Formats: sequence, C-alpha cells, structure tokens
Amino acid sequence: MCAFLDTQKLVDGCVSNDGDSFLYGASRVYRHFTLNSRDTSVVAYDAAKISTDLGLSRERLVLLGLILGCDFWPAGVPGVGAVSARTFVSQSDPAVVRSCLKLHDSTPTADKPASVQSEVWKKVKDGLCGCPVEEVCCALFPCLQPRYSFKACFALIVLLFDGVDVLHYIGFLLAHQVFEEFLR
Repeated sequence: MCAFLDTQKLVDGCVSNDGDSFLYGASRVYRHFTLNSRDTSVVAYDAAKISTDLGLSRERLVLLGLILGCDFWPAGVPGVGAVSARTFVSQSDPAVVRSCLKLHDSTPTADKPASVQSEVWKKVKDGLCGCPVEEVCCALFPCLQPRYSFKACFALIVLLFDGVDVLHYIGFLLAHQVFEEFLR
C-alpha cells in the first residue's frame, strides 16, 4: 500500500525491508530503519538511481524478481543465479519476454531476439511455467489492465482501511483525483 501511495506522490518514500517495494512502484525505499538510540541507521534506495546506474527499469526489476523469486513467484527459476538473471534481464526487452512466455507463442525461433534463444531463456521459460506472468504484470502495472470498477476500488479501500472512516478516505481520494487513475 505504501508503494501505491508513493506512486500517487502522497508519501516521500516507503520504510520497508522488503525489496519487492520497487516492484510495486515505490520510488524511494528506506531499509534497515532503526530508531535505537545506540545504533540509529537507515539505508535509502532510489528507483531512478537504480534505473540510471544499473539499467534496471521497474519492468526489468519485475522480470528479475520473477526469475530470482519474489512475492508473486517465491521459488524463482531453478538453476538461474543472480549473475545470469541480471545479464539476461539486461539484454532482454521485458515486453518481448512477456509475449514469448505466453503459452501459444508461435513465433519462429529465427525471428526471436537472441536473448530468448539462450540457455538461460530455456530455464526461464521452464521455470516460469505456471507463473501467471500476465496477471502479475497487470497487478503491478495497472495501466496494462482493463478499467477497474468502482466496486473493486471501494472493496480494496474497505479491506485496506478497516476501522477507518472509509467515506472520509474516499472523499480524500476523490478530492486528490486518485480515482481518475483507477477509472481510466
């Protein structure tokens, strides 16, 4: 939820030790946050810096997360380590990989990019067999989904803010045009 609030520019960052925060859209994550008076510490990570310095856009991070293991696919891809995964992700267009992972991919091998003809690709394709890649991408990138219904948005708010004045919160979201993003 904090990552969603970050995407809406309602918070300055997320305090979390979960690296998946970037997959959900966080722009800044503060990890190892402690207020212990003897040992105060925090480490800040910035999505723009990760993208610039490492060439890992959010979409590439999602692909990397699926390969190495994340909330959506905890097992990751067996036999593919961090270095191979990083190289594969850096050389691949996530949209091409997503489309090639579809079950009925009939594109002739010669027409596919080299990255999806490699040994790592074969492991990725086998390792993500059964992974709902399209659903994961739609969950993480709402712009890929069809329109949300107001009922779904309302149900989400009720679930997330149980015990809080839900109508007040919805009024706040409407006033700040947050629902416009959902209803497009």
